[in-house]
Amino acid sequence: MTVFGLYRHAVTRPLMALSFLGFGWSLGCSSDGTNVPPPVVGSAGSAGAAGASASGGGSNVGGSSQSGGQAGTTGNSGGTSGDSSVSGGSSGDNGAAGDATAGGQNAGGTAGDAGSSGAGTGGSAGSSGANSGGTNAGGTNAGGNNSGGNNSGGNSSAGNSSAGNNSGGTNAGGTNSGGNNSGGSGGNLPTLCGKTLQASGATELTISSASDDSFGGISSDERAIAWTTVANGTVTLWYADRASETSAFDAPKSLVIAAAADQVSISSDGLQIAFVDADRLGFSELTRGGVGDTFASAGSGDFAAFAAATAMLPAGESYGDPLLVSNGDLFYYSRFGAGRTQTLFLTSRFSSFDPWLPGGQATLPAAVQGSGANRFHPSGVSGDGYTLFGWSDATNSELALSLNQQTSAFDTYTDLGARRNAAPNQDCTRLYYSAPGTGGMDLFVASVQ
Repeated sequence: MTVFGLYRHAVTRPLMALSFLGFGWSLGCSSDGTNVPPPVVGSAGSAGAAGASASGGGSNVGGSSQSGGQAGTTGNSGGTSGDSSVSGGSSGDNGAAGDATAGGQNAGGTAGDAGSSGAGTGGSAGSSGANSGGTNAGGTNAGGNNSGGNNSGGNSSAGNSSAGNNSGGTNAGGTNSGGNNSGGSGGNLPTLCGKTLQASGATELTISSASDDSFGGISSDERAIAWTTVANGTVTLWYADRASETSAFDAPKSLVIAAAADQVSISSDGLQIAFVDADRLGFSELTRGGVGDTFASAGSGDFAAFAAATAMLPAGESYGDPLLVSNGDLFYYSRFGAGRTQTLFLTSRFSSFDPWLPGGQATLPAAVQGSGANRFHPSGVSGDGYTLFGWSDATNSELALSLNQQTSAFDTYTDLGARRNAAPNQDCTRLYYSAPGTGGMDLFVASVQ
């Protein structure tokens, strides 16, 4: 399935008809692991400016009229402008004879040389000098060679060259290179997390438990948070709510879930929590009616299609690392094992009322690709979708992957060290994560610079 439109429009418009300012992205919902670009790209470059003439009209080596005799009238135009890739122009007409004591001779302008991919305007014929028996050659015009400007991305207008007028001397139309104009190669747009991502002023959250806490996610308004602890193979889900992003969280609630020991994910509205089933052959969810309510018992819910498609999962591969994105219309997850190296997958749906379907493969940098059970564990996405956070088993650290808006691949990253399962708030000014604290691995929030 092919989808066009910017990331932020993917959450509000049908997938088959998304568009914005002419820029696009594509998403395939295939189950065979074929490459599928993530959902955002940068805009095309602005049109390139016209290339400037490198040598202008050329220097005139016009000699003044020789003494002895009155200057003849101006000769007719030297050569007409040369067409590109053909002869520079037709021969110039003969200049009018000058009044001279001994009748100066006047030769019309020599035809312009062939223009190279551009038009050179023929120089005017030189004025006939009034000479005493002297000879005055009309201006020789070499049609200006014009090379259209090279354009990358934007449109570039080739620079035009006009041969200068020459009185009595030789005029070279001047070689004009339209100028190398890079009109913008559709460079990456500014992003919310396009900064150094230096976390400062880290604060341990008081809701951290006495066990090792694995941060799961934060709602877009930062009022609902979820995480897990694991003891003897049993996974316990914890969640807490608060009145505003600046107030303290209420006392956390918990329940045991039949889940694998991956991080959980909470939806942007704080009303859905997704996790990997214990057998890693599908996903399940918990839902509630409003922030502050208790989450109901788990079920496959919107993920029923994953369980139904288990036969399509290659032998030896498993699901992992659920990540609900935006308004619940995008979903990252992992498929790993059986020699798979590209483990990051993405799917989309028309609205939050539709089921999730198995999606397509996204592209990870070579340095963080999977091997066996080792993989990249997606944990958070910036509000604009251009930065994906997650733990890398290959680097043994948390990474912030940056989306190349031209190739729609995550091809560069920033290493965030031991801040595990990190997720930013909507405008990427705060970062939530797990890190060593007073009770083992605890929950933290830090400012982002």
